[in-house]
Amino acid sequence: MACLISACSLALLAWLAAPHLRADPFNRSGRVLTVMDSVTGVVRHDFRAPPDASPPFVNPGTGDRTLFLPERCHAVRGSPGLATRTPTFVILNEDLGRDGPTRCPDCGRAVTRHNKSVSDGALAAAFAGAPASE
Repeated sequence: MACLISACSLALLAWLAAPHLRADPFNRSGRVLTVMDSVTGVVRHDFRAPPDASPPFVNPGTGDRTLFLPERCHAVRGSPGLATRTPTFVILNEDLGRDGPTRCPDCGRAVTRHNKSVSDGALAAAFAGAPASE
């Protein structure tokens, strides 16, 4: 009799816990992304994208599909080899359906997908607060 009660209790516990074990908290809440509005240039660091959505995302403020995933450029204008802590966010021309290379509006360098505008050493030095060269 005790085994039957234990088995029923375990079955009930498993049945009650199953929905919580299957639920994916990342899928329910969406992905938190940094996005940039292609019209206004406003950057949001806390945009919650729906789980199955892809860029351009719908801007909740306007209802238009103008939110893109920007690349970051850490290069400093006129100072080759130096990096800045605060990046300039840039939407690639190819994402906007435009021809030609994308240039950073701040430093003028070419920006590519997964952009690497400065060396790792220069970027590390920028975050450490010390000058460094490429």
